[in-house]
Amino acid sequence: MLLRRAFFVFVVLLCFSASAQKMFGYISDENISYLQDWKQLGAATFQKNSKNFVPRMVQQLAKPAQYDSVYLVKLVDSIAWVRSGESFYLLADLCCRPLDFTQKNSVITLAQTIRSHGGYQALNHYYLKDTFNLLTTIDFNTKVYETIRAKFINYMASSYYYYELEKPKKIKKTKRLKEELKSQVHVKEVYELSNSNYLRVNSLYNLLFLHKNPQTHLDSLVHDFFNNEEAQPSSVFWYLDQIAALKTPESFCFLHTLLLSNVVLTDKTPDFNLQEASRNFGGYNALNTHFLNNQIDERLPFLEFTKAVSDALKDRQPTCYFYEAFSEGEQKINDFKQYKTTKIDRQISAIIRKNNTYNPHENEGSLEIVLQEVLKLPGVLDAYYDYCQEKIALYPGWMTLGVRFQQDSIELEKCYSIRLAKPSQHWRRLIFRPLKNKDQLYHIKKWMYYQPGFIDFQRKKCEDQQKRRDEFQKTYQNL
Repeated sequence: MLLRRAFFVFVVLLCFSASAQKMFGYISDENISYLQDWKQLGAATFQKNSKNFVPRMVQQLAKPAQYDSVYLVKLVDSIAWVRSGESFYLLADLCCRPLDFTQKNSVITLAQTIRSHGGYQALNHYYLKDTFNLLTTIDFNTKVYETIRAKFINYMASSYYYYELEKPKKIKKTKRLKEELKSQVHVKEVYELSNSNYLRVNSLYNLLFLHKNPQTHLDSLVHDFFNNEEAQPSSVFWYLDQIAALKTPESFCFLHTLLLSNVVLTDKTPDFNLQEASRNFGGYNALNTHFLNNQIDERLPFLEFTKAVSDALKDRQPTCYFYEAFSEGEQKINDFKQYKTTKIDRQISAIIRKNNTYNPHENEGSLEIVLQEVLKLPGVLDAYYDYCQEKIALYPGWMTLGVRFQQDSIELEKCYSIRLAKPSQHWRRLIFRPLKNKDQLYHIKKWMYYQPGFIDFQRKKCEDQQKRRDEFQKTYQNL
């Protein structure tokens, strides 16, 4: 009965872990306000084989209504007293980063609790050695805030958070969409944008309808907006108002993603954050004017006005599609596939078949002969095996030959998998046994693939291993 129950629990956990992928990212001033749960904070997370006492105290801080103020102050002080990396990350992130208190989530609630129950005093006492006096220093919290950031900002950059990256639901590609994607070779897959997968989007140009080379009036406005050198409030408002005035589903999707979603964008210049500027300089006014018909009174205080606009458009979330682009390596491989390498593939396969008898006990086996003959082929620039790659089975096993060659004035790098098989592993050898017990090399033609940088990576790995062996030998001789 116990075994059956344990098996059921294991299956449930396995299914849960397969449904969502747990990832981690670094906390920054831009994304900390949009973390939804304090359990996402790496400093507040239980870890195996780690003496991290902070999470237990955070669990109590997350329920401030159950405790009095004196006890909460003692909890905050105890977290700082631990003086661990987790305790510093927690206090520094929640006290010394700019937070958007209009966001309603448990991270903002926890930050408010810590700030109002001695967070700055604890940082000043344990990490600044009482540099400031609470009773005599004007703007005590501001002084601690600025000093912690000036002194520990590089250390704060290592603070991280966890999030579950759910696999987005793929959309059914229509005929029109397929035609549009033919011209966009960098698109890997298209998904529907939702709150569960907004972390996959880091640029507004991931939205499917936007093009970096302007093709529509919206593209031109967005392009000019992103390349606006003045970056003045008046110019920001003008561009946002012009985009909203289009009143198209695409313009609404653009503004909704920029202003109302939890997307953290990298579309910014060193001195100008587009997302922050859009929210402060007229973005909500443009939405209110063109999509709400001035339903919200603009004379309201700024925070109340932005909240009212967000609430009014909450149920009008548009259907937006975004694409996942190929990585630089994947794009390079796709470019390589445009060239036909049938001739050199056949030549390398013929060399492997010609030298297929392999004796691992000889000093110079067939693998080295294959390597030398491949290097003599016309157009081949370099070749190398994965000598130092760790393999599950050393022998019999696999060797991968990387070959860099020139094709149509372009350098290509391709891998060829070679199987080291015993005679008994091939069905023909079960009947026709050779007189000499030597293994055979088999080139698996299906396992040919492009791998840029394979040769340099494998050669460097062998060089590093040789350096470590030399250092160990010198140390051993000096003993």
